[in-house]
Amino acid sequence: MKMRKLLAGIAAAATLLGCAALGTASASADGTNTATITALNAQQNSTYTAYKFADFSNIQGDSLTGAITSVDVSTVATGSYLNVLTKAAEDAASVSNIPNEYKNNVAAYVATFEGTTLRKFASYIQQRFGDINNIGDFRGSTVTTPADGSPTDQTMNLATGEGWYLVTKATNGDSTLRSVAVVASTISGYKTMALSKDNGQNNIVELGQFNVKEENVPNAPHKYVYDGKMCDDGARITDDTPSLNGKSVNVGDTLCYVVVTNVPKGAQGYTSYQMLIEDTASKGLTVDTDSLRAYHGNMAGKGIKMEANEYTVSSNDSAEGGKTMTVTVNDAHEWYGTKLWIVYKATVNEQGGSAAAVTLSNSARVKHNATAPSASWSEAGMTKQYVGSFNFTKVGPDKELLKNAKFAVYSGTEATGTPLRFTKVDNGDDSWTYYYNPNGDETEVASNANGRVIVYGLKAKMTSGEEGEGLYTLKETQAPTGYLNVESTMPVFTVEAQLNDVAGTLTATTNLESNNNTLNLATTDTEGIKVKNVKSITQLPLTGGAGIILFSVVAALLIAVAAIVTVKIRSVKRELQD
Repeated sequence: MKMRKLLAGIAAAATLLGCAALGTASASADGTNTATITALNAQQNSTYTAYKFADFSNIQGDSLTGAITSVDVSTVATGSYLNVLTKAAEDAASVSNIPNEYKNNVAAYVATFEGTTLRKFASYIQQRFGDINNIGDFRGSTVTTPADGSPTDQTMNLATGEGWYLVTKATNGDSTLRSVAVVASTISGYKTMALSKDNGQNNIVELGQFNVKEENVPNAPHKYVYDGKMCDDGARITDDTPSLNGKSVNVGDTLCYVVVTNVPKGAQGYTSYQMLIEDTASKGLTVDTDSLRAYHGNMAGKGIKMEANEYTVSSNDSAEGGKTMTVTVNDAHEWYGTKLWIVYKATVNEQGGSAAAVTLSNSARVKHNATAPSASWSEAGMTKQYVGSFNFTKVGPDKELLKNAKFAVYSGTEATGTPLRFTKVDNGDDSWTYYYNPNGDETEVASNANGRVIVYGLKAKMTSGEEGEGLYTLKETQAPTGYLNVESTMPVFTVEAQLNDVAGTLTATTNLESNNNTLNLATTDTEGIKVKNVKSITQLPLTGGAGIILFSVVAALLIAVAAIVTVKIRSVKRELQD
């Protein structure tokens, strides 16, 4: 039995997960006899298969507008395929039996369904699809998408001709049926038709197209980190902007984080398409939520800053002691096919200077079409920064441990300019450490009761870093009581703070720069760097350049003594003459 139905009913059939693919357009000539179905925004690592269940014939159109006005629908499904279609139609329409006039043509009955009922029809087919044992007899085409990459449009050429199809989606390597769509193919001589609309398919204006609404888990967002000033309004990040990902930073540094995701093409079919970005900063980072800005569009052109009412930001403490922000973009459907991103500032805090080697991790994940029941979080995109340290031990001539030797610390290889500032952390029992703090109270660091000078919170040279990174020069400013406290006899030396990240395990090493060790008072053994104080100049090293320096020191002392003696003689002479 053939039943002529208005295409307004047929086009309500293009559905995925029970949502109709509907749009509005006028008719135009197709110019081809090949029937096709195109899955817009076809998801990666998926297989789409079209199974025919009805024929179209006797197509009528308006002679003035060329719009299709009616078509005959004939069910071609048989056996268990027909049984499942019939039961799904009855359940979707909430009837015990298909009305008598459609008894021999279930497809014509389905053509009368409105969008909500048609969505139920597709859902019930998906639930019962495993009961169809002859489905292969009706296969019109199959297309498989790559495992990697982004969603793309995929067109199937239908060997079984024009008609009405079920289009199934399965994940490659998994027999689980992910979705069922009910889609009208292209029709020879016509390209578009007048249809009612449904959320999720609002952009569909052509026969043989549908939006894939059962999206895969989104790809992980791209995560970037730059110098903090790049987050300022007017700053423009380009491919040449130096990235700090995998680099070492100081306590007190302000960083600019960027999270980028794509707005899927399928978003255009919705009246509202909500997207979420969840960003988690580890402890050691103080997030400035007030600095957060959201953008959409083309990043190369800097993009368009969203208005305050277009997104919301909430935050809470994470389980690891950091901060998690959730940015909710209320509706991104008009930005389909472009990028969406956020930028914000975070400052490395004292937790970044709490150990010899600290990893600052910052991760983000996204959720697309967030209000959909099937929406899932992506994997995380991540950046890492590292904070280093240096240490050495203060000893006397007999390797005794020395307390309260004080040092000024300079960045680089010279003891010139303004010394770095620190905050002292007292651990009790005459044990303390320091962490770099550009606003700290301490302008010097001192050895503790164990003779240790321990400084955290500084940039270090990474294993693959460039020469000149992580170098600090120390100049002793005060020797311990009982030791020679003459500036020319106290050590000046340079250390290199180095960090090694091996399979996620971060370790810190302090290396002595031998070419900047004026009196050779700093040496290295199996226990690390030892820095010596002496009680007399005779205890100074006499090897290499240090020997020459020693003679210079002795000469300087003799000159000083001679000057004192000369002054004393002149004073006595004047007294005798008076």
